[in-house]
Amino acid sequence: MTPTPIVRRLPNPVVHRRLVDDPAAIATVRGRVVVEGTNAPVGSAQVQLGARGAQTNDAGVFSFANVPAGTYTLQIRMLGFARYSRAVTVVDDQATDLAIVLKRQALSLDQIVVTGTPGAARRREIGNAISQIDVTALPEVPSSVDNLLQGKATGLTVTGNSGGVGGGASIRLRGNVSATQSNQPLIYVDGVRVKSDGFPKNTFPTGYAGNSDNTVYSPLNDIDPSDIDRVEVIKGPAATTLYGTEAASGVIQIFTKRGQTGGARWNFQTDQSASQTPKFGPTQGFDGSPLVIPDKEVNPYGTVDYLYLDPWLRTGYRHKYSLGLDGGRDDVKYFVSGASSSETGVLPLDKATQSSVRGNLSVTPRPAVTLQWNTSFSTNDLTKTPAGGTAAGLTLNASRRDRNYFGSADPAKIGRVLDFQLTSRIDHLVTGGTLQYQPSESFSTRLILGYDLAAQEARNYMPYGFATVPKGQISDGRYSSRTNTADFAATWSHNLLGELRSSLSGGAQAVAVDQVNVAAGSRDFPGPGEQTVSNGALSLGVEDRSRVINGGLFVQDLLDFKNRYFLTVGARFDGNSAFGESLGLQMYPKVSGSYVVSDEAFWPKAIGTMKLRAAYGQSGRAPGAFDAVRTWTSYSWGGIAAFVPRNLGNSLLGPERTAEVEAGFESSTLGGRLTTDFTWYKRTTKDALFAVSQAPSEGLWGSQLENVGKLQSNGVEIGVNASLVQRPHFGWDAGFTYSTNHSQVLSLGGAAPFTIGNNGWIREGSPVPDIRGFCVANPTEFAAPVRQADCDYGPNTPTHTITGTTSFTLPGDFALSTRGEYQGGAFGYSLLDGEAIVRGIRWPSCFNAYPAIDAGNLATVPASIRAVCMSANANRDYAIFPLDFFRLRDLTVRRAFALHVGGASSAMVSLSGQNLFWWKKAKNSMIDPETSGGFNSQSGMSQQVRSVGGSIPIPRTFLMSVRLTY
Repeated sequence: MTPTPIVRRLPNPVVHRRLVDDPAAIATVRGRVVVEGTNAPVGSAQVQLGARGAQTNDAGVFSFANVPAGTYTLQIRMLGFARYSRAVTVVDDQATDLAIVLKRQALSLDQIVVTGTPGAARRREIGNAISQIDVTALPEVPSSVDNLLQGKATGLTVTGNSGGVGGGASIRLRGNVSATQSNQPLIYVDGVRVKSDGFPKNTFPTGYAGNSDNTVYSPLNDIDPSDIDRVEVIKGPAATTLYGTEAASGVIQIFTKRGQTGGARWNFQTDQSASQTPKFGPTQGFDGSPLVIPDKEVNPYGTVDYLYLDPWLRTGYRHKYSLGLDGGRDDVKYFVSGASSSETGVLPLDKATQSSVRGNLSVTPRPAVTLQWNTSFSTNDLTKTPAGGTAAGLTLNASRRDRNYFGSADPAKIGRVLDFQLTSRIDHLVTGGTLQYQPSESFSTRLILGYDLAAQEARNYMPYGFATVPKGQISDGRYSSRTNTADFAATWSHNLLGELRSSLSGGAQAVAVDQVNVAAGSRDFPGPGEQTVSNGALSLGVEDRSRVINGGLFVQDLLDFKNRYFLTVGARFDGNSAFGESLGLQMYPKVSGSYVVSDEAFWPKAIGTMKLRAAYGQSGRAPGAFDAVRTWTSYSWGGIAAFVPRNLGNSLLGPERTAEVEAGFESSTLGGRLTTDFTWYKRTTKDALFAVSQAPSEGLWGSQLENVGKLQSNGVEIGVNASLVQRPHFGWDAGFTYSTNHSQVLSLGGAAPFTIGNNGWIREGSPVPDIRGFCVANPTEFAAPVRQADCDYGPNTPTHTITGTTSFTLPGDFALSTRGEYQGGAFGYSLLDGEAIVRGIRWPSCFNAYPAIDAGNLATVPASIRAVCMSANANRDYAIFPLDFFRLRDLTVRRAFALHVGGASSAMVSLSGQNLFWWKKAKNSMIDPETSGGFNSQSGMSQQVRSVGGSIPIPRTFLMSVRLTY
C-alpha cells in the first residue's frame, strides 16, 4: 500500500480571492491552481479536501459541491511541485473561492517510487538511479508509448524500426547487456509482466525471411497513451536485483490512471494528424561533395530526394477518438476508458484500425484492505505494404529503377508488387489484481496476480501470377504469448534503536511464459482466384511451443537513521526452467546507500537539496527455453525419415550474470530553479552466453551456447533542468541530458571470435558488438582499390546520446515547447546501398563519379570511389556507415481554456509537429539511420545488431488534439 505522503505547510501559501461572483452558490469550495511566478494553470493536480477528492481540469480549476460547514485540510499534490496544505473554513450558505499558487519542486525526495522496491518507498531512501515520467504533465500529446518514451530519461534510447504503420521500436537501457540474448527491458503494467519483445515478423515459414513488410509490431503500442498516468524506469542490475534472472536489461513499469473521490468526471479527446515522408535520398556523393545528377540519370518517374518512390508516397492520416470516465468515493474509485483510431500510412497499402477499452477499479472494503483490479483489451488490424530488402518489395524495386527485378522504372510495372498482401490481426489482453493488506502502521503485505495474452494472426499472400512467384504462395501464422505473474511481498517496519529504523521485507515472485507459434503455408496454386493454404500443390507446416517458468524468493532490509542516512541490503534467489538440470538456484545480491546531506545542520540552506547515492547489484539473463537440453530434428533422405542431432545440451548451462555498480547525486538549488541528476556506472557480465563450436565426434557440426564470456560497459548520465525565467504570464524552462555508454568484450573464454549477423562481431577488446568487414586500404590514392579484410569500423550501439528541451509559458495561457535528440558513435550496414553496389546498380551516391568512370578517365577517380561505384571492385562491406542522427522530436503549442459550454468545464487544444527536422551524418547513403534491420531474423526490436534495411524513414507528423473535460 502506498503510504500517506508527508505534507509540509508552506509559509504564506495562499491569497484568497473570489474567482466567480455567484451569490447562489451554497457550501461550495472552488479554486484555481497556478504555477508560482508565471501564473500558468496546473492541470491534473490531485486535490484533497478532508475526505473528498478531486482533480484540477486543464484550466487548473477544481470544485467541491455540497460541502458541510466546518474546517477542512486542503491538500494538493502534483509531480514536479512542492506539496501544498492549508486549512479551509467552509461557511454555510457561502461559496469559498481560492487562488492557489504551487511552487515548482523538480526534485522531491519524498516522492513515492514503487519500481525496484518491495513496496512503496520515498525517493530519499533509494540508492540507485530512477527516472519518472509524469505523462499528465507532458506538453505534447504522445501518439504511442514508444513516442512517449523517446528522449525522456537519461540512459534510455528508443529507436524506431520503420516509418510504416505499426512499426515498433528497440528500447535499450544503458546499451546492450548481452551478445546473444534479448536486450529489451522487462515491461510491467500496473505490476503485471507483459510481453516486451516484438511479435513475429509476417513472413513465409521457410525460405527468404525478407519477403515481408520487414517491420515488427510492438506490444507496447497496444496501450493507449491517454490511459497512462506515469512511467518509472530503472536501468540496470544495481536497481533491478529484486526482479531476478530476466532483469539485467532494466525494467520499465507503466502505471495507468486511477479514479479519484468525487463526482463522475468525463474526458473526451480527439487527435487528428497528417504524416508526410521527408526527403531521404543522398545529398552528397560518396566523394563527399554535393550531389550533381547527370542528365542521363534523370528519371521521369521519380527523384533522388525520395529514392524514386515519389509515385507511391502519399500523405498519411490518423483519426483517434477516446473517452474516459473517473470518479468514486472513499471506498470505491473507478476509471474506465475506450479509444478507437484509424490510420492510413504514407505507403500505398499501409492501414491500421485499432480499438481499446480499459477498466480500473479500486475498492477499500475495510480500512486495512485495498483491492485494485485493472483490465485492458485492444485489437489492431494491420495492412502493410511490402517494403524493405525484398525482391517482392516496393522500396528495393523503385530505388533500382531499370535494373530492378522488372527491368523497368515504369511505375505501372513496379506497382505489380502491390498485389502482395500482408495483413495482421493482433489482440492483447492485460488483466491483474493487487491486494494490499496493512493491519497496522508497521506491517503491510501486497499480492499481485496478473495475466497477459498477446496474440497475432499474420497472413502473407502472393496471388497467382505474382511477379516473383508466378504460381503464387500463401501462409497463415498464429502466434500467442501468455504470461502469468504472481508477486507477493511483505514489509515490517520497526524501531531498532533510538532514531534507527528498519523496514524488513521478504517475498516471492513467479512468472510463467507460454509461447505458441504455428504456421502453415503452400505454393503453386492451380490458377487465379482467392486462395487458402489448402489450395497449393506444395504445402508445409511449422509448429513451435515453449514454456519458461522463472521463480524466486527475495529478502531486503532498509535501515533508516535520522531520516537522512539509508542503507539497503538484499538478495534474490532464483530458479528457471531454462537452466541446466544440474545448476540449482542462483543468488543475486544487492546493497545500496543514500545520504541526504542537505538535511545536516552544517549544510547551507541557500545551496538547496543534495542527495548522494551509491548502489551495487546483480541480475541475470536466462538462456533460451531449449538451449540447455539435447534436442533432435527430423530429416528425410530418399523417402526415409530419421532424427539427427540439433543441440548438444548442457546440464550446467545457466544465466548470464550481470553485476553493476553506480554512484551519483541529485541536487536542487537556486530555490528549486536548477536541478541536477548525475550517475556514473560500470557493468560487468560474467558467464556470458556464447556459441561454442562442438567436436564432430559428438555427432554435431554446429555450436552450443556455453557460459564462457565476459563483457563490460561503463558510462555517465547527466540530467539538468533549469527554470530560467519566472515572470507573471511568462516563463522559460530548459532541460538537457547527456548519456554515454562504452562496451568491451573482456574475454571469449577460449572461444574463437564469432559473428552474430549484420557485420556484427564478438571479439576480445572490441565493443559489443563491433562492426567489422572489408575496407579499402588506399582510399585516397588514384589507383585500383586494395581490399583489406577485418577492418574495425566501430561499435554498433550509440556511445553518446544528447537530448535538449525548452518550454515557454506565454501570455493568454499559451505554452510552447520543443524537444530534440541526438544519437552518435554507432556504425551499421546499409542494405540498399550494399546490395546495389555489388549488383552494378546505377546508384545515386555515385552520380558524381559516373561521368569520369563511363569515359574511362580513372586517373581522376580515387580508390575509395572506384571500390563502391565500379561493381568489379565492390563489396557489401563498403556500405557500412555512421549511424549518427539528430531529430527534432517535438514542437508543440497549446492553450488551456475554462469553458461553460455544453457541460464542459475546460478544454485543452494543442498543435504539434513531430520529427519536423532531421539530420544524418552519412549524407551520401542510407534511408534513415534510426530505422533498423529489416531483411532477416535480425529485424525488429530484439535484434543483436542494428542495420539499416529498406524501410522508409520515420515521417514527420502534424497533429491537432482537443481534450474536453466535463
